[in-house]
Amino acid sequence: MSEPTAIDYKLLGYIGNSVSVSRAQIDKKFKKYSPSIDARISFLAYDMGYIAEDTTQRISDAGDITVTHLGIYRIAEPGVRALQDYRRQKRENTRRFLLQSFVLPIVVSFITTIITYNLIPILQQLSEMLLSLMTKS
Repeated sequence: MSEPTAIDYKLLGYIGNSVSVSRAQIDKKFKKYSPSIDARISFLAYDMGYIAEDTTQRISDAGDITVTHLGIYRIAEPGVRALQDYRRQKRENTRRFLLQSFVLPIVVSFITTIITYNLIPILQQLSEMLLSLMTKS
């Protein structure tokens, strides 16, 4: 089973932000993904169990059950958990990226500057001391 993509999670978040969402609302919101929206809804509903479609059932006089799909979707409990995990992981990745890309280089630069600034006088003193020792010999 494949994993949901960022677009799938965007769709899941849209459905999760409302009590229920109609297929027309989904189509309107996700126009640019319209060629794949059926597959995405099917994947989230039937493969992953993250969303559920409202249905009605009718039982005929003969006892046959007819299920009618209403095209209204709501987020299921596994979808709520998956969306929370996805958002937490996304925040953690962003925090890690900022730390590695910005904060850490600034700290390293700061430490390097302090070491270099304090090391130059020490090296000058050391070189003067070595020079004086060499001239005495």
